[in-house]
Formats: sequence, structure tokens, C-alpha cells
Amino acid sequence: YQLDANKEYTIYVKAEDSLGNVVFSSGKATTIDQTKPNIIITEGNNVKGNNGWYKGLTLDSTITDNVGIKEVKYCETTEANCEPNETLEGQENVYSVNLGSNSLPTRLCVKAIDTSNNETTKCSDIYKVDSTIPTVSNFTVTPNDDTVTLEVTGVDNESGINKYFYSKDGGQSFVESANSNY
Repeated sequence: YQLDANKEYTIYVKAEDSLGNVVFSSGKATTIDQTKPNIIITEGNNVKGNNGWYKGLTLDSTITDNVGIKEVKYCETTEANCEPNETLEGQENVYSVNLGSNSLPTRLCVKAIDTSNNETTKCSDIYKVDSTIPTVSNFTVTPNDDTVTLEVTGVDNESGINKYFYSKDGGQSFVESANSNY
């Protein structure tokens, strides 16, 4: 029989001997839930950048269980795993986390505990997220006869500065350079 977990059933037994005599009996039994919650972590809303980086990324954890979820916790880590300790709220079995900017690849770990105290912890793949706009902390222009030398100090603590663009016509056109000095 397919029985529901954590439910009381009355079980009936009928026994018949070789002469056709019949006896009936019954007893009560309560099933025990030993099934752990199931967690599937997928990419939710995201904005992809370049070179494997995301400008923004939400990871969605879909959690299912046969008796119901009591508690969900999470943590972000640059390691192989972490102990989830931050409470996570969700709707209709989906629990979402926006990954923060980090200079190192980051993963999300989620722990789900059902109403029978069975628990599952699962960690996502690693993701590189940089939602911080780079800054220019120094911009020096040194004139010469018919040229100028440009020195720029650009800072981006997550994905780093990939290219610089220089313009002499008010931003109508740009020259691309990998160097901060031009």
C-alpha cells in the first residue's frame, strides 16, 4: 500500500483457516516520515557579463518534501561548503538568494529541515558576480608638444579592469586600450 507519512492508520486483518473459520482483527499504526527534503538549485534572474562573470545573479532553490518544510537556511562561501545559518524565506517552495559581488568564485549552500526534522544540505555550482561599477581614483593629463599622456588609476575589486577607453571629442568616439596609461 502507498501510505502517507506521519499519519495514523487502522489496519484490518482477516484470517481464515482450512475449514473456513474466519477471524477479524485490527490495530492502529502511525507511519514515520524518514524522507529527506529534495533541493534543486538553479539560476534565476541574472545579467551575464563577460568572461564568465555575472553583473547580477539570483539563485533559486526549489525545495520539495512529502510532509512539509519547517525551516530553510543558507550561506554564501568561496570554499567547498559552509554551514547554513541565515534564515531564508520563500514562496510556493521556491527560495531565492541574490549572490553578492565577490572577487572570488562564490557558491550558495542551502539547508532544508522538514516537519519531521529530516534535513538536507546542498551547495550550488560556483559563480563569479560583480555588480559593482569600477571607479577611477586618479586621472592625470600631461601635455607635450602635440600629444598628451594620460595616466589613469582604475579600481574594480571584483572582476578587475579589462579595458580602458579614451576620447578626445567629448565621448563621440573612443580609442580602446588594455593599458591604463595612454
